[in-house]
Amino acid sequence: MTNTTPQIAILTCEYPPFPGGIGTYAAGIDAVLRQDGVATIVAAPGYPSLPSPTDLESTHRIFGHHKISLRSAWKAAMLISQLPDQGIVLAADLRTVVLTHFITRLVRRRYVAMVHGSEASKFRANSIAFWVARRAYLNANFVAYNSHATRKIFEEKIGTPDVGGVTHLGVDERWFESPAGDQFQNAQIASIDKATPIICSVGRVEARKGQTTTIQALALARSNFGLEKFVYVVAGKIEEPKYASAIVDEARSAGVEVILAGRLSENDLKLLYARSVCHALLAEELPGKIEGFGLVLLEAAAQGCPSVATNVGGIPEVLGDTGKVVEANDLEGAAKAFADYAQSPMMRSASGEAARIRANEFTWRKCAEKTFSVLIATET
Repeated sequence: MTNTTPQIAILTCEYPPFPGGIGTYAAGIDAVLRQDGVATIVAAPGYPSLPSPTDLESTHRIFGHHKISLRSAWKAAMLISQLPDQGIVLAADLRTVVLTHFITRLVRRRYVAMVHGSEASKFRANSIAFWVARRAYLNANFVAYNSHATRKIFEEKIGTPDVGGVTHLGVDERWFESPAGDQFQNAQIASIDKATPIICSVGRVEARKGQTTTIQALALARSNFGLEKFVYVVAGKIEEPKYASAIVDEARSAGVEVILAGRLSENDLKLLYARSVCHALLAEELPGKIEGFGLVLLEAAAQGCPSVATNVGGIPEVLGDTGKVVEANDLEGAAKAFADYAQSPMMRSASGEAARIRANEFTWRKCAEKTFSVLIATET
């Protein structure tokens, strides 16, 4: 498919520099396609309040973050019309799937609809939005799911498309690179004594990530398993301010030292993973929200940091037999895992290396090949 004419258009309502999973997915797929000589165009949101990235000419910042105006919809239609007849549109999220469905009824092109965990679980049956979304997904030429768990939810709620498949996400090679130096830019984390174990949680600060549950498990690790001194570092954007306050309140009540570090630089994240005894993602299933995959688990693993996580959504598919997977209500199991990793450097090292090896199995190239192979094959 090597050509200077755009062969694939990627539409997404989330994109770097915003550090979300959908944007990371869209950028990862685009990078692999371009490496393989496939000409792409990307329609993405702009982020005036975040550091400006160096965009390619083929990247068009026409959307808002999870918002599509009539003007941006028209611009997206013009971009799609640049594709040749056999060109493909990748709609990376719910909003762009619906938009692409309507555009491709006018501008005849094939399209891939990507399904993420939370999107598949939030539909209210028999609403107008449900029927519009259902038609948009099921009319796609290929439906891609980020995990088998997401596929199961989708097919239960939406139906089974004619052609679909699981396209596990990837982790960028740069996450396997060692951090530059050993000094944190974040002053709060830098102040932690090097002999003190750190348990970290990286990702958006919102209820479904289970940070308050992690605090409860850490308190249990202290009382039942002898984990006396430790610091819990929560890194990520605060999506729900009331929940962030609940984290602070829970920590105070439990006597757990917690640092809400906010967003960290990529280098500080690498340092945090390398410095932590483990990464925690005690995710919870909430109405309309589920951890469909868990990219952060791969990023931690790439730095040799094992994870303690709940058996929710696609998490077990990512971790496999590395780290520790516990049931959502198994505080004691999570507490013991935290204590074991903190108290046994050999166990932490062995589990971290196993996690790193497994992370190597998840690549954006594999994801892209599974996403487009069926449609490309129909061209020949």
